[in-house]
Amino acid sequence: MLHTVSLFRRHGITDIVINLFHLPERIEEFFCEVPQKDFRISFSKEPLLLGTGGGVKRAEPFFSSEPFVLANCDFITNLDLSFLIENHFRSGAWATMALMEDPARQKLYSAVGTKETGVLCSLPRKQTGEPARSGIFTGVHVLEPEIFSFLEEKPSGINDVLYPALMESHPEKARGCFMKDSFWYDTGDIPSLWQSSQELLSKLSEPKTKLLESISSYGPVYKEVAPKVWTTQRTTLPAHVKITGPCLIGEGCQFEEGTEIGPYSVIGDRILMASGSKVERSVVLSHSQIQSQQVISGSLFFEGRAFSAQAPK
Repeated sequence: MLHTVSLFRRHGITDIVINLFHLPERIEEFFCEVPQKDFRISFSKEPLLLGTGGGVKRAEPFFSSEPFVLANCDFITNLDLSFLIENHFRSGAWATMALMEDPARQKLYSAVGTKETGVLCSLPRKQTGEPARSGIFTGVHVLEPEIFSFLEEKPSGINDVLYPALMESHPEKARGCFMKDSFWYDTGDIPSLWQSSQELLSKLSEPKTKLLESISSYGPVYKEVAPKVWTTQRTTLPAHVKITGPCLIGEGCQFEEGTEIGPYSVIGDRILMASGSKVERSVVLSHSQIQSQQVISGSLFFEGRAFSAQAPK
C-alpha cells in the first residue's frame, strides 16, 4: 500500500483515498505514523465488502467532479502514471485501463483486448469485436466522474459492471492504454509475493526502475554496501555474517555467529537470526525470529512459520 502511495506521489497525485474493509483501524494507525508533508490521505470504510465497483461508488463524495486514478494495492510496479493520464485525457475517455503486454505471463491472467485505436473490444465477459492487441490488466485505471452513474453501492467488480456497460452504450469512452518500459508484479498471494521479490531483487541495481527511490521514499534510505547487497544507511552488518547477493536487509536486525544470508533473500526490520541459521531465496517479514541452525529456503517466513513459495497444484 505504501508503494502505491509512493507511486502516486512521484506523479503529482497528492490527494489519496484508501478504501478499507479488513483491519481498518490498524491500517489507519499505520498511516498516522507516516509523515504526510506533501500529500493527504483520507479513508473510505466499508461495513460490508463492496468490491471494486461498490467500493468506488461509496467513495464518490471524495472525488467531487475531478478525474482520478484508481489502483489496486496488491502489486509492485513502476508504471508511468503521467503517461497513462496524458493518454486518457488525449483520448477523451471516461475510463482507461492500464495494460501490459507480457506473453510469458499472459496465460496466468485474463486477456483484455483493444482495437488499433485503443478502444476496448474484448473483456473476459464482454466482446464487441476482434482485438488488434491484447494484454494484462494491471489493476490501474484513470476514471472520469461520469462513471459513477454506472455504479451502485453494492457488492460488484468495476470490470464486470462499468466497462461492459460503457462498451455497449459509449464504446469510444472505454479504452486501454498499453504501458511501455514498465514492470508489474502481482503480490496477491504467497507464491506471487515470493516470485515478485526474486525478480525485483535482480532489478534493484537498475537506475531506471527507481526501485530504491520508491523504497526509500517511505522509510530509511537504502545503500549498496557490497556487490548487490543493500541495507539502510543506519545499519552496519557484522563481519561474521556470510552474505551473498542479491539481497535486501532491513534495520535493527541481530545476527549471531555463523549466520548466513544467501542470494535472493529479503530480510525485514528487527529480525533475529540465531547462531548457525541460514536464509536463502526467501522473504523474512519484520520482527521474525529464526532459531539456531534453522534453514529457511524458498519460503515466506513470518511468526515462526515458513510458508512454501510453491503454488498449490
